[in-house]
Amino acid sequence: MIEVGIHTGERDIEKLINYCQKLDINAVCMHCQAIDGYQENGVPDKDHLMTVQDLMMRAGKKVEVMIPTPLQIDVLSKTDEWESKVDEVCGTFEVLGSCEVKAMLLYNFMKAAEASEREEQWQLVINIYRRFTEQAEKSGVKIATHGHCLPEYLIWNFDSISRLLQAADSPFNGWTYDPGILLLAQDDPYETVEKVKGRIPFAHARDVLGDWRMWDEVFLGRGNVDFPKVLQLLQDADFDGLICPEHLGLDGQGRENREAMAVKLLKEQLGTK
Repeated sequence: MIEVGIHTGERDIEKLINYCQKLDINAVCMHCQAIDGYQENGVPDKDHLMTVQDLMMRAGKKVEVMIPTPLQIDVLSKTDEWESKVDEVCGTFEVLGSCEVKAMLLYNFMKAAEASEREEQWQLVINIYRRFTEQAEKSGVKIATHGHCLPEYLIWNFDSISRLLQAADSPFNGWTYDPGILLLAQDDPYETVEKVKGRIPFAHARDVLGDWRMWDEVFLGRGNVDFPKVLQLLQDADFDGLICPEHLGLDGQGRENREAMAVKLLKEQLGTK
């Protein structure tokens, strides 16, 4: 069953639990920065995350997905500095797996190289993802890659994400389904669901008007995304992960009000309210 949740960076777990109860949700996607040790070491402290997860579970809640800092490494650089970031991501997979976190939302914001170096860049990135996938399989934590929305980035449209999924062909190498990003990239947000069935461990609910050349972020249902259709397609594709609303526009409501409204709307459309 699809579960509706929220993004959070809240470090006060009692406050987070109360907010989840207010929204009537049981799962969250948490930023790694909310856990001790991450800022200093690039890997969350296992004991602290385990304590957080235990407190959440005692309240009937769970940290389902976690987000490290975005990948913005230059794999073509003449230094090996980017390799430490790869090590940190692999270490984070280990910690998440030991704390029953199901997936990692991995933002890939690597700028695309010049055309003459693009294929070399791709091969290096594919090698990195094969290493990520091997570690993800060992840890029992699925990768949910999320690209950018502009064409100057390496991972930005369905073709680029498809290449990444095929190159490391494992159910643990997955993709964050985001209908808003797909529309911005001028891809079909509906037919793509079936094309990557079994490779979507996490989803975003985001609505937009326009495409990558010029767009507006709007509240769910006020843009070009047909959310009842999206949710039905995800259900038909046996998606049973977490979906979180984001980029909810500016309509005079505060962030928490917009978030609460979005959660309520998604739950109603899923028939879980």
